Amino acid sequence: MAGAQGLPGFTGATGAQGLQGLAGATGAQGVQGVTGATGVTGTPGLQGFTGATGATGAPGLQGFTGATGATGAPGPQGFTGATGATGTPGLQGFTGATGATGTPGLQGFTGATGATGAPGLQGFTGATGATGATGAQSSSASVIMTTSLGNIETVISPNEGSGNNQALGAIAFGGDLDVEALQNVAAYVIQVGAGTGQFQMAVLENLTVSTAEVVAVTNIATTITGGLFSLPLVNSVNILAGVIYYLVVWNQVNASLLGAKIAGIGTVADAPPINFRVQNLPAGFTIGQIINISDVSLQRTPWLSAMR
Repeated sequence: MAGAQGLPGFTGATGAQGLQGLAGATGAQGVQGVTGATGVTGTPGLQGFTGATGATGAPGLQGFTGATGATGAPGPQGFTGATGATGTPGLQGFTGATGATGTPGLQGFTGATGATGAPGLQGFTGATGATGATGAQSSSASVIMTTSLGNIETVISPNEGSGNNQALGAIAFGGDLDVEALQNVAAYVIQVGAGTGQFQMAVLENLTVSTAEVVAVTNIATTITGGLFSLPLVNSVNILAGVIYYLVVWNQVNASLLGAKIAGIGTVADAPPINFRVQNLPAGFTIGQIINISDVSLQRTPWLSAMR
């Protein structure tokens, strides 16, 4: 069995350094170690002085033209420049087509009548011709009317003025000549309305300022047509010169309208009335009937005509 180790002895003095040995051959490079982590960025240093500007480089290629910007607001109008010298007149253009003829102007005033010329010499009187055959005797006028057809200015309805089964009549004067054998009576129908209903016309001879006698009638028609509507008299009638007559219409055609004129004075005076109405005639007129003509309130003259 080994005994306990003794205490180490004192180290002796270091001897002089020997000569350096020859350098050994360089060993092979060891494997590169792993790159260490990047250290914290240091504080930036002070900015250096700006160097002198270098020489201007060659111009670069021209870039593409950019899109045109929006048009700016118009500037205020400039002052009008002085008028330039008149240019040389251009060649005359072709003559345009003739325009439409304008509306004729108003007719000028008629000039004063010239002086009457001196009468010419009287010619020789010719030989008297043979006497012609005697002509037929004139039959005077052949029509009487209550008013001119062209004077129609209003219309009358079957129940004009709220009338009931009424007839309207107006004066018709033949003048101072006899009118022979009138055979028809006509009215002017503006609107036919229902077109069907009772319709009759008659001729009355005046008796007094308030009465007249029926001297001729038409048959009662049951249809009417527009315009000039004529019916034959049952009996022809001779109109005597200087005698006042009335032509009368009894119209029961619903919604129809007859041509008429506004006339009369609206009151009975000392002369037979210009026009009248008579109500409550359920069956129209008969020859010899005496009619009261004193209702002159409507002042409407129906256009009526008695003719051959």
